[in-house]
Amino acid sequence: MSSFYSQTTVHCYAPQFKGQIARMTTYVDYQTFEKKELAKGNIDSTGHITFVVSEKQSQKAFIDIQDKSGTIYLDHNTPEYFVNFPYQHENVQKLSDNTVQ
Repeated sequence: MSSFYSQTTVHCYAPQFKGQIARMTTYVDYQTFEKKELAKGNIDSTGHITFVVSEKQSQKAFIDIQDKSGTIYLDHNTPEYFVNFPYQHENVQKLSDNTVQ
């Protein structure tokens, strides 16, 4: 029996972004920072979205919602992840992207 999972599910909870589009991307090339989209969808009325990714190797990925971005390291041996985008109470406009940890 192989411990290799060809499919990884990422459950994301982002209650502040109901109805918004969320994307999961990864770098294709770290020199040019070219990205490819792994998954995309709308955050539902309860603040949830599920990404299903089929990749053959572990990789660094990004979950982007509006101007917020979270980084996740996907291990191809781990079938499921749970991610939360916390509420941001301040309404501060930044000139660059906002990173969520």
